[in-house]
Amino acid sequence: SGEPPTAFAGRRPSALGPGADVRVFLLEGDRLAGVRAIDLRCERMLRDGLVLEVIELIRDRGLVPNSPPTTSIGYADSIAFLRGIHAARWTPSDALAAKLFARLLEGMQARTRQLSRKQNQWFRSQPRVRLVQVGPSAADEIARLALLPRDELAALPPQEARALSHDEREAMRRYVSVPQVFVSRRDLVFFAQQAVAAARPAAESLDAFLSAHSLR
Repeated sequence: SGEPPTAFAGRRPSALGPGADVRVFLLEGDRLAGVRAIDLRCERMLRDGLVLEVIELIRDRGLVPNSPPTTSIGYADSIAFLRGIHAARWTPSDALAAKLFARLLEGMQARTRQLSRKQNQWFRSQPRVRLVQVGPSAADEIARLALLPRDELAALPPQEARALSHDEREAMRRYVSVPQVFVSRRDLVFFAQQAVAAARPAAESLDAFLSAHSLR
């Protein structure tokens, strides 16, 4: 549609188009498994070149200082990493590079987990959202709900999220991210210095960007 999500807030289905019947399903699964998947995804994004992407965007002026994208998860963290490298005049020691890269990863993971919690809370607060438990029958249940007549779907009783068991709550409380990609200091050093090597030829553009970009 070209409109931001906030533009749809408060609209009735009819406002989205003639006879629109919008149905939203929220898959609810093992929360600890979800947290682990988030952490692994962040590791893979860094392994696959997220910092290199940010460097290229800054170099090619595709990323403007203080613009909304610079506050997004991943980009903001990568910029903070580059600021740390910049403070070392683009020649950080292995120890400093690894420390900054580890901080980048931990920040991404923590912010993504926080965003995931907020998104889940928001979806659960929406009366039109139907919860579906992840499992072998999830696809069949979604198909059943999707094909129900509108009045029958509206007549279904409200749902409540599955409560965590005592063991699940304890596991979430004690959760500590276990690296699956950057499993050693050598891995951190390698990928951090790879980013440093990519940053040096773009140092002039990066210097100008960081000078104009406010600390967040």
